[in-house]
Amino acid sequence: MYRFVSFIVIFSFVSVMLYFHNQNGHNQASEHGDAHSHKEVSIPSGEQIPSIEGSVKKDPSGSWLLHIMTDNFKFTPEKAGLNEVNYSEGHAHLYVNGQKLNRLYAIT
Repeated sequence: MYRFVSFIVIFSFVSVMLYFHNQNGHNQASEHGDAHSHKEVSIPSGEQIPSIEGSVKKDPSGSWLLHIMTDNFKFTPEKAGLNEVNYSEGHAHLYVNGQKLNRLYAIT
């Protein structure tokens, strides 16, 4: 009987923790799929072309650190949700193996 009660308690705890983990904002982009998608953008001639450079490494805790640097592009989280067209500022979408994982709004 003790094992059964222990199983129920542990199972309940893990279920609650998974529920709260899935409610965390880190997972929202992947849950909503195309809810925040954009069409391909053609940059008009005369505009500076943005470029991106980056690296990924694993930290001691086992998390992955993404470091990105941009030229001719500025992340502007304060303008999220606005419909202004600007080729040199905004946000980015992070894809891994063709699957959108998240949106990037700032570099710190």
